[in-house]
Amino acid sequence: MTQDFIYEKGVVKSIHDSVVIVERTNIGSCKSCSIGSFCAMKDKSEISVESTDEFSIGDVVDLMINPAVRVWSALLIFILPVLFLVFIYPLSFYIFGFTEGWSILISLICSSLSLLIVKFINNNYGKKFYIRIQRGIL
Repeated sequence: MTQDFIYEKGVVKSIHDSVVIVERTNIGSCKSCSIGSFCAMKDKSEISVESTDEFSIGDVVDLMINPAVRVWSALLIFILPVLFLVFIYPLSFYIFGFTEGWSILISLICSSLSLLIVKFINNNYGKKFYIRIQRGIL
């Protein structure tokens, strides 16, 4: 089973050890993505990618992005806060015996705190998402 990668063109701007900084040249492709308006990548013109291949500044490259990265990102950003909201309310209301108002407030706070979990996951595992770089053709 093969995976169809999402390809983006870019130009190598700088190289630091094994990290290649690439300026994305076709950011307009983000408009076709269903989460394009929420994605943190949308407004970034540069992306850093780890690579052991040899590149020179000014090289045209292809960024190959695994579609699973976008799916998991969407699930974390949109589903996790809703799950917290839905499961914390009955837990605080029926199990811990809080009033309805307090249960709503607690579930809203926990839903907001789930964004800290998303930030933690991004900080610790975001660099491990599968983005490859290869020489491109103009």
